[in-house]
Amino acid sequence: MRTNIDIDHSLMNEAFKYTGATTKKQLVAIALGEFVLHHRRKNMADLKGKIKFSADYDHKKLRNTDA
Repeated sequence: MRTNIDIDHSLMNEAFKYTGATTKKQLVAIALGEFVLHHRRKNMADLKGKIKFSADYDHKKLRNTDA
């Protein structure tokens, strides 16, 4: 989708330093991706204490890649 936006140049230059992006298009894609990821994680944190696991649930066993 093509759009025109006015972005603060100093903020954009700082973002380029942190991301290693080489184009504005790349930078915006990275920023949007991180924004969405941040909010997904935040929503997962809202579930803390609301999920009940079975008494025999063994999360360490599930991490074992040899099984």
